[in-house]
Amino acid sequence: MREKRTVQSSIFHFFADHEIGRELQAISNWLDSHPEILELVAADIQEVKVNDCGRKGLPVESVLRCAILKQYRQVSYEELAFYLLDSHSFQAFARLPLEIIPRKAVLQRTISRISDVTWEKINQALLRHAKAAGVERGQVIRLDSTATDSNIHEPSDSSLLWDGVRVLTQLFEQARELSGGGSLPCRNHCRRAKRRMCSIRHTRGRDKKAALYQDLIQVTRMRLSYIDPVYQILAGLLVDPASCAVWLTEVEHYRVLIERVIEQTERRVFHGEKVPAREKIFSLF
Repeated sequence: MREKRTVQSSIFHFFADHEIGRELQAISNWLDSHPEILELVAADIQEVKVNDCGRKGLPVESVLRCAILKQYRQVSYEELAFYLLDSHSFQAFARLPLEIIPRKAVLQRTISRISDVTWEKINQALLRHAKAAGVERGQVIRLDSTATDSNIHEPSDSSLLWDGVRVLTQLFEQARELSGGGSLPCRNHCRRAKRRMCSIRHTRGRDKKAALYQDLIQVTRMRLSYIDPVYQILAGLLVDPASCAVWLTEVEHYRVLIERVIEQTERRVFHGEKVPAREKIFSLF
């Protein structure tokens, strides 16, 4: 049967006379003053199998304290197992039974059984104590987040302008198919736009970049100027009205976004403005 508390701890366990050691001792004292927390943790880990014979499992108190150590020092289970073996302060805080140093597999299996509901209740108890002591009002919280890959590339102005040229070229190809493969009054500037985008990425110097941006914006505006003539041709050829309307809706959607990208590029590159994030376009898609 798993014990809730360590019945007999070592007399050689002590906290180091160091800032971290003093913090650990203060946390330990708080845990001692809130024994009801052990009941919550015990309810979570009681289902972990413990043999009736042989060495007993870690006490509930030690499981909780090892979990707090792991989070407090931001270490892995393997590192936690090492510190419990090597550090007198960690051993004193964890209150491990005599001559028992848990392996990382044991730590992971038992600590992971503590539910998020239990941690929430522990946090609430800590917050109530902090408010009563005048340390914390509990009106502001901090959230830790992890950056993950998204389905858009890094939103530089040059890449957004290139995206605009590329998308409009694809839409003009669709218009050519709708017109039966006839010629349209527009040229393909994709190669030129892509070269300018790559040159901007690898060029140093504000003036040199500005000249490249000027040419890239000019190419993008040329692509935008083809929209109305192409649409007039589609309308004059009596193309299916439904298909033509769908094409025009998509083109207008991208036209608005591309014009905003041109505007923010000119403000930043040519006028030296710092465009607020809420006014920026980060992706055409």
